[in-house]
Amino acid sequence: MKTALVLFGLCLVGVGLLAFTDTGDILGISPYYQRGASLGLEEAERYRRFSTRAIWFTIHRNGWFGLGAGTGSQGAQYFGGGQQLVGSAAEGGLGKVVAELGAPGLVIVLVLAFALGRHLWRLSRIAGRGGGYRRTRYAYGLMAFLFANAVMYAVAHQIYGDPLVLYILGLVLGLALAIPGIREGAPPRPAAGVAREAGVRR
Repeated sequence: MKTALVLFGLCLVGVGLLAFTDTGDILGISPYYQRGASLGLEEAERYRRFSTRAIWFTIHRNGWFGLGAGTGSQGAQYFGGGQQLVGSAAEGGLGKVVAELGAPGLVIVLVLAFALGRHLWRLSRIAGRGGGYRRTRYAYGLMAFLFANAVMYAVAHQIYGDPLVLYILGLVLGLALAIPGIREGAPPRPAAGVAREAGVRR
């Protein structure tokens, strides 16, 4: 609690210095926190434009069944696809799915996402009943990370073409699915060969 109060006080002091003095101009960081002050409204508008609005725009432009997988991906402009074919609405993940796979593909993706979210929620409940406090926090932290990335994918899918990002998401998802098998405070299990060797020595 003391640490939280100290950090909160430091944040207030920093915000006060930037807002009511010329410290930001002196340090040359004024554009950064000015951008942060207006970022919330801009991101809300961007989310509307590249999520729900993008779906209807993409259906109107490309039809209900899309134009084929890969037409809205990065680099597709060199092979006859890209923005000229699917439109800029495909920049968002939902718009990209509709542009490539159409409305049926979007329904399938949403059903799979709902099923995965429901399964992860069930696993987190199991972790809360059969495990300790630390394991429960671990489970909810992994779920929050995955949910934040799902929201981000809905409006901007380009970063999810990076293999490193996909590796990290796969690792986090694997850890989340393995939550019921984690025993808090349990000693590590020795390998089978080590166990047999210990038995022979006895």
